[in-house]
Amino acid sequence: MTLSLSNLSIGKRLIGGFAISLLLAMVLTMPVIYMQLGGVIEQAEQNELRSLMDNVRGRIEAEGRLAQGLSSTMATLPYIKEMFANGEREALYAAVAKTHKYVKANYAVRQFQFHTPPATSFLR
Repeated sequence: MTLSLSNLSIGKRLIGGFAISLLLAMVLTMPVIYMQLGGVIEQAEQNELRSLMDNVRGRIEAEGRLAQGLSSTMATLPYIKEMFANGEREALYAAVAKTHKYVKANYAVRQFQFHTPPATSFLR
């Protein structure tokens, strides 16, 4: 028994034609959809990376402002300036020890440093 279109009912021919048309439409549109989906995913990744980068930059800037504020405060205290200028290392250490403990516990500041030119550590 051979299969020919004339032996099939009109309903089966219509269903077969519709199925072939649907399959052809899927084969033609899938590459386009796949490329567009890849672009959407790449854009979402870029947005996420940009957001993470902005977050890291913000945290670095906040840490920089904290460090700048602490150093400016120390640099403007007259008794700190005097002890540093006179080379009184032990007195300077005693003067900043409590402050260092506090900012270490509350702001994760690991150390204070006082430097003399050219970038020689006087007190750490």
